[in-house]
Formats: sequence, structure tokens, C-alpha cells
Amino acid sequence: MPPFAPPLSPSHRPEPPSGALRAIEWFLREVPSDRVMRLRARLFVVLSFLVTANMLLFAALHTLHHVPDSDGTNIAVMLGIAALNALFPFLMRAGGGLRVLSVGFVLVLQLGVFVLACYDQGMASGAVFWLVVTPLAAAFLGGARLGWAAAGISVAGGLGMVAATTLGWTFPTSLPPDKAGLHHLLSFLCCTGSVAALAALYEGPMVSSLRQLADQLHATNDRLERELVERRRAQFQAEAASRAKDVLLSNMSHEFRTPLAAILGVSDLLMSEVEGPQRDFLREIDANAHRLRTTLDGMLDLTWAESAGAEVTRRPIDVLAVAETVVQAHHPEATGKGLAIEARGDAACAFSDPDLLVRVLAALVDNAVRFTEVGHVTVSVWGVGSEVLVEVADTGIGMPDDFVARATTPFQQASQGDTRTHEGAGLGLTVAARLVDLLDGTMHLTSASGRGTTVHVHLPAADTWARASGDGEATRSLPTVGIVSAL
Repeated sequence: MPPFAPPLSPSHRPEPPSGALRAIEWFLREVPSDRVMRLRARLFVVLSFLVTANMLLFAALHTLHHVPDSDGTNIAVMLGIAALNALFPFLMRAGGGLRVLSVGFVLVLQLGVFVLACYDQGMASGAVFWLVVTPLAAAFLGGARLGWAAAGISVAGGLGMVAATTLGWTFPTSLPPDKAGLHHLLSFLCCTGSVAALAALYEGPMVSSLRQLADQLHATNDRLERELVERRRAQFQAEAASRAKDVLLSNMSHEFRTPLAAILGVSDLLMSEVEGPQRDFLREIDANAHRLRTTLDGMLDLTWAESAGAEVTRRPIDVLAVAETVVQAHHPEATGKGLAIEARGDAACAFSDPDLLVRVLAALVDNAVRFTEVGHVTVSVWGVGSEVLVEVADTGIGMPDDFVARATTPFQQASQGDTRTHEGAGLGLTVAARLVDLLDGTMHLTSASGRGTTVHVHLPAADTWARASGDGEATRSLPTVGIVSAL
């Protein structure tokens, strides 16, 4: 059964072999798993014993009806054919191959028929009926090639006897005229019966197999049609959800950020005018509003980085200058925690998008400051061949070895649930990694628990891009959602 076909229902499973089939299959050393070969092996056993029975019958009749002065050669040939055909099933039981035994069966039968005809009136012999049966049996047992070969032998032998008769050769007779007609009739009936048995034995299992196969194909077709309908429904639902997500994201900037901007602006204004406990309350409001905005920005940036649609312009950028700007923006937060923060290195130029690069460095520096309680955060920049290397290193809590490989997976943090030690949605490294991919760069991390983390970002250098494109500016298809300012 093909791999995609469903299991057969109980009504379609092959029935266990009957007593007759078990007796036939006893002669098969191993029952073939292939249906056609199993059917051919069964037919070979049945035909061998059927021919044996026919030869024994005609040997007995020739013994009773032969011409008195006949030398009995026909009887000996019939007994020989019967003995050999009775031996074939046992040879198969002993391990003989069906292909070789089928060829032997056909040759023994045809050679015997020619000998019988030559000793009993040539083409007028009743044995010539078997010249028609033998190619048919050969085709059933060994396939088309063996059938055509047997047909060629039958035709050649028949034409040879006709030619001999035409040239005046007189074939002897082993039967008196009044008995020859009876033997002709019996030969015709035996051959007709053999063909009918052959067809019946072959047609039944083949039709049954074809019916089972048709049922399987119908069942498979029905299952595939149901799956196609389900997939179309799922695709429609996914497209509807995607459209709803796009609508939501397009509204989030206005519906979420506008109220947040108002809250942050009012809280900043009030903190400059309020003293005492009320100032602490305002500071709490301000901190949580900033936290909410950071989470919102991360989600929008991640969705933006994984979508497609707009154009972003690249140009040569002084990466160290961008790094210094980002570090300056995070300086108050870092010094408030007692951390040293700096940007250092060479004035290396990358061919990149300035807004995306700001977002990358802002996400990495923000992540480093947030997860560092003691020590420093350093952004290093230098040119290395055809690349610009940026490293953001901190002395923070670091990451376990088993977490580093999935650190850029969305919404993942080393500490989660009730044991979480730091706030955040786990999007900083994810957003940075996606944006670096858009810039045709690479990013990887090295980290150790309690010893800090270093993020390595490799960007294409400006001179490399200029040589490759022959132009100082390039565009690339990117999302339509506007980039959120990192600073």
C-alpha cells in the first residue's frame, strides 16, 4: 500500500486464506508480499497439478485405446510430462525461483506436445490444442515476454509440422480412427477447461485487488478534499487575522503612543513643580509609562522588521558617531545606577540605514544597561577588512550557556515567571537581530552567568558596498510602518 493511502477498513482488508489457498501456499517457501507475484506463484502450483492430472488421464486413455502395434512412446511422454509437472511445485517448495521454474514448465509442456503430435498424426493430433494454451499460461505465469516466446515456439512448431506434411512426410498414428475423435474431443474440453480455470483464478484476485485499490483511492481523494477545504478555511482565517493585525498595528502608534506622550509630558511638567511624597508618585508614573512605551516600541519594531513593503535608503555612516549619540542618550540612566558607560574605537564607515542602525544600537545599549547593576557598559567600534565591527559589552548578570542560543527568540528571558529578576518583554535582542539581518549584517553573542554579555555586530563597510555597486546610495524593500525614534 502506498504511504499516503489510509488504512483499509475491515470490509476491505484481505480475507485470510481459505483451506485450499493454504494448501497451495504450502508449496511456497516464502509467500511473496507483492500481490502479482503471489498470484503468479499460486497459478504455477495449480497449473502444474492441472497439467499432471490431464497427462495422467490421457496416458490411461492411450493405454486403453492405442493401436496394438504402437510402441507406446506417447504414453511414456505423457507420464514423463506428468512426473515433471508434479515435481515443479516441490522444487518451488525447496527454494526454486518462480521465473526459472515458469520457463521450465513452458518448455517441458511444449516439447512434450510436439513429441506427442509427431507420434500421433502431426497437426491432426488432439495434442495441438495445448499449443494454444501454453503461450497463454506462459503470459500469466511469467509475463508478456515469456508469453510471446512461447507463442513463437508454438507457431514455429506448428508451421514445421505443416511443412513436413506438405513435403509428403507421413506422421504415424497411435490411436484407431474410431477412438481418435473421442481423444480430440477430450483434448478440446481439457484445454478449454484449463483456460477457463486459468482465467477464473487470475480474474478473481485481480478484480478484488483493483476494487480494494479503487476504494483506497476514493477514500484518499475524500480525505485530501477535506484537508484542502480545511486548509483553505485556515488560510482565509490567517489572512483575516493578518489584516486585523495590520489594522491594529496601524492604530497602535496613534491610540497608544498619543496618550503615553501626554502622560509622560504631564508627569515631566509636574515633577518640576511638585515636591515631597507627590513627587515620588509622579516618578513612579513616569517610570511605568516609559516601561510601557519601551514594550510597545519593541513589539512594533519586531512586527515591522518581520514584514515587507517600504524602502529604506542606505548611505555611508560614521558608526562611532552614532554609537556616541546612543551612549549619550543612555548616560543619565546608566549614571543613575552607578554604571560607567562610554563609546570608543575608530571612525569606521558602514553602508547602512541611519535610523535602523540607531535602533540596533539603542536596543543593545538599553539591554546592557538594564541587566547591569555594577561595573560598566562599553560600545566599541572599529573596521575589520570589508566589515565594521561593533561590540556592546557589559558586566551584568550574563546568561546561562543553554540560553545563549535562544536569546534572540521573541519574549524570551533567562529568568521568567515568579523567579524573574528584571523587567522587560524580552524583545531587545530579538529586534536588534532582525534589524541587523535587514542591514545584511550578522550578530552573535558571547555570555557567561555573572560575568556579563558581549554582543558582536558585523556590518558591511561603506567602501565595500561602493566597489560592489558603483554607487554611494542604495534602496531596499522594507516595511511601511515608520521607524520609532530610539532616543
